[in-house]
Amino acid sequence: MLMLALGLVLDTLLLLLDPSPRRPVALRVFSFLLPLLVWAPYLALNVRLGLSNLSLELWLGVAVMAGLGGLALSVLVLPPALPAEAERS
Repeated sequence: MLMLALGLVLDTLLLLLDPSPRRPVALRVFSFLLPLLVWAPYLALNVRLGLSNLSLELWLGVAVMAGLGGLALSVLVLPPALPAEAERS
C-alpha cells in the first residue's frame, strides 16, 4: 500500500516538475527527490513495524545519500553547460 501511494506521489511530482534536458534544474530536483521519497518512507515504516532497528540518523542518512546519488547520476547524464569563454578557446 505504501509503495502504491509513493508511486502516485512520484507520478504527480513528475507531472509538476516535467524534468527534461531542456529543464536541467527540474531534472536535478526530480533526480534528488525520487530516491529520497522512496527510501525515507520505506525505511521509516520498517522501523515503525519493528522489522529494522535502524536509528533515526541512520535511516534518514541512507535516504539522503540515495537522493544525493540520484543527483550525482543526473549530473553525469546531463553535465552542466560550459561557460561561453571556455567554448571560444
